[in-house]
Amino acid sequence: MEGSLTGKPSTWHELHSHLKDESLDDGYATATWVISHVHQTRDAPCRYFRIVQTGPNSSDNYMLSIGGIELY
Repeated sequence: MEGSLTGKPSTWHELHSHLKDESLDDGYATATWVISHVHQTRDAPCRYFRIVQTGPNSSDNYMLSIGGIELY
């Protein structure tokens, strides 16, 4: 997950990353993650958020299906 205050190119920074995360492998699964570390030089509020898929999912394809998302 990346965040940005302006949404302009080069203003996005990583908020959270997953590698081999199996918490959503089951169908219709839900999960919660805490953003525990924001880079100190970019510790600013975010107005825009995006999810970037950089590899295949648990079905070994590149489909990113999101039925809902809540940000607090």
